[in-house]
Amino acid sequence: FDSDQKKWFHDYKNKNDDQMFILMNGEEKIGAGAVYDIDGKDESGKIGRLMIKKRYQGLGYGKALLKKLRGIGFGELGLQELKLEVFADNKKAVSLYNSVGFKINRVKTKGKKEILLMVQSFYAGKR
Repeated sequence: FDSDQKKWFHDYKNKNDDQMFILMNGEEKIGAGAVYDIDGKDESGKIGRLMIKKRYQGLGYGKALLKKLRGIGFGELGLQELKLEVFADNKKAVSLYNSVGFKINRVKTKGKKEILLMVQSFYAGKR
C-alpha cells in the first residue's frame, strides 16, 4: 500500500459515522452492508453498500442483512430515519427495500439514469 492508501484506511477505521458489517454463513463471508453518514444530531443515516455473493442471492440473505442493518440503525444507533439510494431500473433491489418498509421519497437523475431516494422512519418501521 502506498501512503495515501494507508492514510485513507487509518482515517476510515477511525470514523464514527460509518459502520460496515459482514454477513457470515458459518465461517464463510457471504455479504456485506453498511450504515453510514450517521448524523446523531439529525438522528438520521444511510443504508448501503449491500453485497451478497452471487450463489447466495435470492435465498433471503439480502433481506436478512437489510433487516439487521435497519435494526442497528433504529436500535443500537438510536436513529429516527434511514435513507438509501437505488437505481430505478434495479427492480429486485427496489422490491426488497419496499418489502422491509422503505418508501420512495423522491427521484433524481444522474446522466440518463433515474435514482430513487427511499426513506424509512423509525415509527414506520415499527408496524
